[in-house]
Amino acid sequence: MKKSVFITGAATGSGRATALSFARGGYLVGGYDVDDAGLKLLAADIRAVGGAGVVGHLDVTDVDQMAARLTEFVADTGGRLNVMINNAGLLSAGAFEEIPVAVHHRDIDVNIK
Repeated sequence: MKKSVFITGAATGSGRATALSFARGGYLVGGYDVDDAGLKLLAADIRAVGGAGVVGHLDVTDVDQMAARLTEFVADTGGRLNVMINNAGLLSAGAFEEIPVAVHHRDIDVNIK
């Protein structure tokens, strides 16, 4: 059976590059993100490099959603999970005091919690 990798924040940036690298390496890639349009592109690009993948919507701040997506992916792999990469992250730029408190909280929820 193929090795498998579960990646959060996989729709763009380093998460996307990581997913495609693992796909080229023969892994079954689980790519998850809140960016559904980016995930559609990722799925197509995984197939284009000859890989196999499963993509799905995932908000890493939602514990139940995280557990559900991970459970679904492991079921798709026949119970196997070789690598898990928590790549989801946000960056808010600007003067600290000018960034709304809700944005600071959102960044902490995604990046730390």
